[in-house]
Amino acid sequence: MRKSLGDIFFVQGRYPEAIAAHGQALAMREKIFGLEHPNIAVNVNNLGSAYASMGQYPQAREAYARSLRIREKALGPDHPDVAVSLGNLAIVLTYLGDFRQAEDLTRRALSINEKALGPDHPSLALNLNNLGWVNDLQERYEQAEAFHQRALSIREKAFGPEHPEVAVSLCNLGTIALSRARFPEAKAYFLRELAIENKILGPRHLDTVWSHHGLGQVYLAEGRPDEAIPHFEHVLSVCAPDLCRGDAADSLASSQFALAKLLWPREKERPRALTLARQASQDLEKISTPVARKTRAAVRVWLSRRPGG
Repeated sequence: MRKSLGDIFFVQGRYPEAIAAHGQALAMREKIFGLEHPNIAVNVNNLGSAYASMGQYPQAREAYARSLRIREKALGPDHPDVAVSLGNLAIVLTYLGDFRQAEDLTRRALSINEKALGPDHPSLALNLNNLGWVNDLQERYEQAEAFHQRALSIREKAFGPEHPEVAVSLCNLGTIALSRARFPEAKAYFLRELAIENKILGPRHLDTVWSHHGLGQVYLAEGRPDEAIPHFEHVLSVCAPDLCRGDAADSLASSQFALAKLLWPREKERPRALTLARQASQDLEKISTPVARKTRAAVRVWLSRRPGG
């Protein structure tokens, strides 16, 4: 299939240009097909994805909601394309903190896909992943873990044990284990995730941010700073601010803050610790995710209690 200019910009990470290109394409198609043709839903959905990648979640919500309305009217409520729009809208609602509606929409998308594709289709893993995520954010860890375990099982069966999608589920399960203070289990998940990423993607790939951040947090929680520091340093070396958006930006800021706390007891490292914490605070101001809001408050308190902070 031939890619549109907006798609090319999106793949290249040039999101402002993708928004402009998708907007122009949408205006042209609206003149040709009208405002409620199924083809319009594709353009509106693409526009929503570009907005979401920029962290412009209210605009993304509006686009995804319109795509959903068009598809429901044209295709019926149980079409797989409707499930796509439901899932996209749910992700944005999660970022905006509307967890109840996000979970309801994701469960509906999962039900549609189970009926249309069967219980073991890889597409279900994304819905399960998102259900795990929204439950994790509400500290409903047992339910979150069950969703992520099912997603892992589906992905391992579909792709084998060393696929990047498998690594995603391992990361999610590691995060749940970390939240439940099951540190050896969390470490095992993150190490397996890192091994897959290093083998398939390479040790400097942006996706290694997740496993290194997770391992750093495990060692930090265990009181092993010398082992935690290299993992947070890796995140900073790989995840340049202009490349890291969304959850990756959360991990970058969280790593900056964690590293600041680890370096502070070392007298000679205190200037860098303050610089890292200030940078984390500035970066978090640009991120409107639930995790970012919580971390931003913690950084402010930490800086307020430090000389020169």
